Amino acid sequence: MYDAVIVGARCAGAALAIFLGKKGYRVALVDRDTFPSHTTSTHVTGEIEIYKKLGVLEQLESAGAPALRRMHVHLGSNSLESDMLVTSRAIGLRRYHFDHILIQAADALPTVDVEQGSLVTGLIHNDGVVRGVRLRKGVVQKELNAKVVIGADGYYSLVADAVNAQSYESSPLMRPAYYGYFRNVKPLPVPAVEWFWNENDIIFCNPTDAGLHTVLVMPPMSELKRWMRSPKDMLLQSVAQIPGLNERMEQAELADRVRGIGARPMYLKEAYGDGWALVGDAGAYVHPVTGSGMDNAVRSAELLANALDDTFTGKMSWTDAMGDYQAERDTLIRPQMHGAQVSMSRADQPIDSEKLRWLQALCTFPGLAYDLAEKVEEVVNLLGDERYKQLKQMMTI
Repeated sequence: MYDAVIVGARCAGAALAIFLGKKGYRVALVDRDTFPSHTTSTHVTGEIEIYKKLGVLEQLESAGAPALRRMHVHLGSNSLESDMLVTSRAIGLRRYHFDHILIQAADALPTVDVEQGSLVTGLIHNDGVVRGVRLRKGVVQKELNAKVVIGADGYYSLVADAVNAQSYESSPLMRPAYYGYFRNVKPLPVPAVEWFWNENDIIFCNPTDAGLHTVLVMPPMSELKRWMRSPKDMLLQSVAQIPGLNERMEQAELADRVRGIGARPMYLKEAYGDGWALVGDAGAYVHPVTGSGMDNAVRSAELLANALDDTFTGKMSWTDAMGDYQAERDTLIRPQMHGAQVSMSRADQPIDSEKLRWLQALCTFPGLAYDLAEKVEEVVNLLGDERYKQLKQMMTI
């Protein structure tokens, strides 16, 4: 009998196993995959403190991806850049290494058992309460019993489907996202996260481990069929049209196949029920345009670990503790869902050439940039009260 069986061993599931294992709870961490392995991701994480809590920050920072301390925003041929405001540094490590580091940390805990290459085929119920899972590893089948079963198995969660977890908030279909790893990209002098508004595309670029760069393109919905037919060709075409980046990628080569996701809605799902709970994309999915999916998964895992600890120790009832977990998770995720939709609407309405010329003037003449800085609070006020409040709050972090 385990305290928890966690289905899905990537960043949400592995982080939850670590948090619970550190508290001494018996945990089974189960995944159909074997690690290390790739998965779709925006690859950037900036929640440094939580990885200290997990005890993996040193491994993440020494895995070969440079610290990212600068943010570059490109609008057409114009560029703005700065040290990052919301974090002292970010890490752009490939999930091939990132997830494996977390799984190894979980496996090193004496109360955590890791079951790789094990396919969960169903849930075990007792009087309507989820009490375990059935799994198959090769030809071997077995059952794992637990006080609670956690679905950390991603967007197409078997656990969420099996318990019929309902969405109570969702978005329209969001843009697809495709990425590839490139070698021989001419690096920036200081490693940075780069964001490009280019025509109707949104593009991310950042250096990662092994001397590679990750380039991720989010094309408009009107291009979805073309991207699905030939993602590699479409990604290369998009990169070739990006001012500045195209020159740095003249000698670049695709190091691996192009991966990605199709058009999907974002959602918030019921986070718990009788004997089960959801964490990560299984229960709350935000489009990768926010660049926050990995951090969301780990932060939600900490919230869930604390709620489970409250129930296991009798400090709170299951309903009260899990209700608090769902509310805290939604407080974390809901603003990001809104931000993702705002970014999509911006990309669907490119700025006209005359306004870009004014921006070019600001980027060309140092005196104008200085004058803008003198009046920047007035400019931000023009964006509206809500945007002003958000930025003001960030300035105090």
